[in-house]
Amino acid sequence: MSKISAAAKRANQGDALDKPDGSGLAQLFSKSGPSSPTLSDTPPSPSSHSSSSSMNTDPSSDIKLPPSYCSDDGDIFQHCRPKGFSTRKAKWMSKYRCDKSLPSELRLITWNVDFSTPNCEARILRILSYIQSSVLASPPEPCCILLQELDAKSLRVLLASEWVRKHFVIAPDSPELWATFYGNATLVSRSIPLHHVVRSMLFWNTNMGRQALFVDIPLRSTATGDTRVVRVANTHLESLVVGTKARPAQLKAIAEMLRSDEVDGGVVGGDMNMIGDTRDQNIHVDAGLEDACLFPDQAASHTWGYQPPCQYPPRRLDRVFFTGKGLLVDSVEVIADQSLRFYFYISPSSVDI
Repeated sequence: MSKISAAAKRANQGDALDKPDGSGLAQLFSKSGPSSPTLSDTPPSPSSHSSSSSMNTDPSSDIKLPPSYCSDDGDIFQHCRPKGFSTRKAKWMSKYRCDKSLPSELRLITWNVDFSTPNCEARILRILSYIQSSVLASPPEPCCILLQELDAKSLRVLLASEWVRKHFVIAPDSPELWATFYGNATLVSRSIPLHHVVRSMLFWNTNMGRQALFVDIPLRSTATGDTRVVRVANTHLESLVVGTKARPAQLKAIAEMLRSDEVDGGVVGGDMNMIGDTRDQNIHVDAGLEDACLFPDQAASHTWGYQPPCQYPPRRLDRVFFTGKGLLVDSVEVIADQSLRFYFYISPSSVDI
């Protein structure tokens, strides 16, 4: 059995293209615009996962990336490699050092950075400092940090961070994979031998350039010692009332990827923008996913709406959903410095899937 733990946080200042935004952190233990891609009608063959990974550099970095393709529903898939920083060559590279052994636990953190509000570069540094000093260990335990609403400037700040360079690999390392001038990025600690291909899915029904980013994480089962592959998705669903009809299809597309035969389970974290009625609040149920939050209606679970106060009430916009067998998933915890006016929530229990 593998274990996942999750935390959520928002920048909470204002989404440029939709609502006032701020994002939440969720932990889980044990998933300018680019040039037009050349599309294939069929997906590439599924990747095989070794049951006993022993790499300390990426052995597959010279293998050609799968071609971009369009799914039957119209979602566009592109691929990139995770990259680690080389101090010797002073640049981010697809060959990098990481631990050989597989972890049995994974911490997942998701944070909407909100590039559109003032001082975004300084805020990125503050976010990294907070996570480093108040959330993760030193050095960081096996973890993924899911960031949404980065722009080119804030991504450059992220790539220049000494802490990030030393302890993480990143995907993507440039805005080229984004569908518009902002997008998502995923950090994976070097304590995880990450699979060498990262997938991006641009939703067919988005008018805001929204997508999901997928990384496959190998974890060791504490029960059998076997390797379990967990797919971690980083997403930002369509916003506002105008996005209500788009969000269910977007989350269902993510859920299908998390249930792929390539993996043993999956987790999605990010800005879900579920602001509507009961039907909007249950789109994860329709997608066959479970909510990692045990008390979703309590104020302690809110991830947005406190800094600064505005015409929109506090809400739980950032969420973590999961699916799969043999995973032990802890309840989501909202984390943030009290100066940011966020609440903390820790559950004593776990959900056994």
